[in-house]
Amino acid sequence: MRKFSKKDVGVIFSWNDVSEIHKVRNGVYQREEELISLLTDFGKINPCYPDFHGDTTDTIFYTGAGRRGDQPLSPPNRALLKAVETKIKAAGNTIIDTINPIQTGVSSAEKTIRLIVIVFGGIFLYDLLKEYRMNLAYLKDFSRFPLEGSLYFFPLLLLFVSIILFWARKKSGWILLAIFITFSTVSAVLGLIQTLTWKPSGLAGFDKIFIRPSPGTYIFQLIFLVGILYVLCKTNIREVFSVNKQTIGLTIGISGFLSFMLLLLIS
Repeated sequence: MRKFSKKDVGVIFSWNDVSEIHKVRNGVYQREEELISLLTDFGKINPCYPDFHGDTTDTIFYTGAGRRGDQPLSPPNRALLKAVETKIKAAGNTIIDTINPIQTGVSSAEKTIRLIVIVFGGIFLYDLLKEYRMNLAYLKDFSRFPLEGSLYFFPLLLLFVSIILFWARKKSGWILLAIFITFSTVSAVLGLIQTLTWKPSGLAGFDKIFIRPSPGTYIFQLIFLVGILYVLCKTNIREVFSVNKQTIGLTIGISGFLSFMLLLLIS
């Protein structure tokens, strides 16, 4: 059987060559609604067929087993639909397998990385949707208050970029995620201190409007953040991102100090 390749594009073959693969003279060759091959001349030989290329030759707009208009659910067209559904399902399964943290045959470091990406991806989406009204307000007024807007969006943007780069197994992704976690940890520590030292203002209405989270909320955040930071610093994770102990110390130390100064400045 003849094997076709990209070098054969534009070459005219005899029907004997083509029929070794496409064994019928119809456009769709299928067996029991399982697509085997497609055949079209893009209207160059028979103008009644409206098939055409997309922006590139890798994309084909294929009408179906019928010539024009709405297509009946004939066996050839059902084979086409089934092939598309199979392709979509395969792509979906590939994505799920890629991010699945409990997939068998995957190293513990890889599982941990996937789980971290899923968790922080969920946190990003939650924060984005929970405060979408506030986000829109800051976007509209960004030209008027660029500094305030930058400070407001900094943690969200930092988290988004760090997730992407961390998923790509980039060293910069590890560093940015460690910076985000350190920033969040310092923020939680300051929030806990303020909550523990807070005293009523004497204005009951004012105190009811500005309700502070309970200390337990900040303690839970600290346990979670410190735990994740500990996992990031484990040897098997560091080796994936080529991060040494010196990089860990500099990243956490510098980002912790700058976060503390920044949060004090804006508080």
